[in-house]
Amino acid sequence: MSKRVLMLCGDYGEDYETMVPFQTMLAVGYTVHAVCPDKRRVIS
Repeated sequence: MSKRVLMLCGDYGEDYETMVPFQTMLAVGYTVHAVCPDKRRVIS
């Protein structure tokens, strides 16, 4: 079983601040889930 990681992301985080660690952990074999608590979906 691979190790699992839960990434908590903020509302105003930049894409590369999340994706670089996310993809790096995937590359070394972790199972990664990224979530953003209280994120509101903007529909225009």
